[in-house]
Amino acid sequence: MKKLLLLSTLLIVLTSLGQKKSSLPDIFYSCWSASYEENKEGSQEKLYRPCDHQFPMSRFRQSIVFDKNGTCKVLHVGETDAHYYVDCKWTYDKKKKILDINDDKGKVKMKMKLVSVDKQTLKFIFID
Repeated sequence: MKKLLLLSTLLIVLTSLGQKKSSLPDIFYSCWSASYEENKEGSQEKLYRPCDHQFPMSRFRQSIVFDKNGTCKVLHVGETDAHYYVDCKWTYDKKKKILDINDDKGKVKMKMKLVSVDKQTLKFIFID
């Protein structure tokens, strides 16, 4: 009986050690669209809102869908004005608060500093 209890305890401890706590809140893992109308003039901060937000009409609105597994989809506009999502991967440096979005060849497509995220807003500063 003691061996069973010891094995059960060991299994629970090992399972919890193997789980990584995310440094980003769950609300981050969603679809976000640029709300450029709300960006303050002269500010480097760029505001994104949930994709289902009621935005004014626009020809193109940048959107990014982040998944917990490190993949994302970035909305692009093609040469013929057709909109399509491109599969990418993202990484996050929690110490520097830097988010990199890379294409399928590993080339950085976007680099941004995360300013804040809550239920209604996601704020970035894009880095060249």
